[in-house]
Amino acid sequence: GSAREYFAPDNQLPPLVQSGFNPSFITTLSHEKGSSDTSEFEISYGRNLDITYATLFPRTGIYAERKHNAFVNRNFVVRYEVNWKTHEIKVKGHN
Repeated sequence: GSAREYFAPDNQLPPLVQSGFNPSFITTLSHEKGSSDTSEFEISYGRNLDITYATLFPRTGIYAERKHNAFVNRNFVVRYEVNWKTHEIKVKGHN
């Protein structure tokens, strides 16, 4: 068989993935009246990857093994600053 046979068919993928979900995000920010004109906050971005290993055995065919969350990465942190008077958000830095 072909390597494609060892991947999940599109109709078995989660509904968000089937619909072309983009992992961007939407958020709402607020602050207490009378507090400073600016605030800083950090967001940690990450991803989880599943891995499929395929081994070809000449006599018996292909053996596939799937590992869920084989790679988990939460190491990218971005620091933002919001200006409450101008309603602007800018990137202050990242690791």
